[in-house]
Amino acid sequence: MARRQYRVFTLAWRNIWRNTRRTLITTAAVVFAVFLAIFSWCFALGEHEQMIRDTLKIHTGHIQVHKNGYWDDRTIFNGFTPTDDLIAFLDADDRVEAWVRRLNVDALISTDVEQGGNSGGIMLVGVEPERERPFTSLPDKVYRGSYLSDDDPSGIFIGEILAKNLEVDVGDSVIIMTQDLYGALSAAEYTVVGIFKSNTTEMDRGMAFITLDAMRYLLSIDEQVSEVSILLSDSREVRRTTRDLLRVVDLEQVEVMPWQELMPELVQFIEFDNAFGYLFFVIILLVVIFGILNTILMAVMERYREFGVMMALGTQPNEIIRLILMESAMIALLGIIIGDMVGFGVAYYFTIHPWDFSQYSDVMWSFGIDPKIYARMYPWVFYITDLIIMVSTLLAAVYPAVKASRLRPVEALRYI
Repeated sequence: MARRQYRVFTLAWRNIWRNTRRTLITTAAVVFAVFLAIFSWCFALGEHEQMIRDTLKIHTGHIQVHKNGYWDDRTIFNGFTPTDDLIAFLDADDRVEAWVRRLNVDALISTDVEQGGNSGGIMLVGVEPERERPFTSLPDKVYRGSYLSDDDPSGIFIGEILAKNLEVDVGDSVIIMTQDLYGALSAAEYTVVGIFKSNTTEMDRGMAFITLDAMRYLLSIDEQVSEVSILLSDSREVRRTTRDLLRVVDLEQVEVMPWQELMPELVQFIEFDNAFGYLFFVIILLVVIFGILNTILMAVMERYREFGVMMALGTQPNEIIRLILMESAMIALLGIIIGDMVGFGVAYYFTIHPWDFSQYSDVMWSFGIDPKIYARMYPWVFYITDLIIMVSTLLAAVYPAVKASRLRPVEALRYI
């Protein structure tokens, strides 16, 4: 049995090199398909992970903890006090890169109204500046001035578009008016210490930051916060970390929301992008399948007389099928090996050196994508690509193999 299998293997290897040019062209098609699939997949993974990381690191984080109902009614009346168990969990868990407490409120920001100043509605966020630094990328996006400081309760950090609308700059004063915890109107004057440019229109136009202590004083609140936001070192740990958090908190009092629930529009964008990626992969696959089908079918038709002689000498139809499938598998395997090597080399290069789309930076930043995109490689990308290409190649060879196995020796011997 083993000797027969070896003969089939040897015969198949010789057969694929009987027409070297055709075999090389077919192998090149497989190499191109494998390389293109691996590279496009690794590039898309890198783009998505970078987009998620950049978007979440600006403000949202991977996971947030709120009081039950806060996400549907985001007011200061839906605040909560983080428990010691929650804080201990976040401090001890290695998956947590950073976590912060924030207090959010809708407010009116204005300059000197009596002098005909400008005003607008904003989301005012109270933060702990030193805790925010390892969490958010906003300190790195300072356009003018500087980020907030724990020692300056009178400072305010606003977006570039908001600063233009208010016609203020660093050092100018603005007035914040809002409703405190007891329903009374509360107002305070702050000095613009910095202006940020996050390249996210909603943030640059509609958000401002002050210290958490200043916010609590403004709203007459003691220990409550609107959210506890958590940034993970690996976005793949979101599901497990969320599950562990659910065991720590009191679910009757608070809710734990992963970023997929916080930002469904980002999930939809990635799914939409993936759909185009899958369509692209299917097109590549169809080209390879028809290329293999054409090659094997031509090779089989040229060898009708040869198959007739083999069957006349006692070769069984299933052995003919096995031989043709073995030839197809060899071509596919050769192409997969070379394609993996080329795909690995190119993808690895782009994991170190980003593909620079700086000329389209304005458009890309509007989608939350850094114009310098790194590829991201995972072993499963190679496994799945290789498996799909191999199975597709074998399926493409089934029809020619079955057609050859059904030849009648007498008719095949007359074939020229």
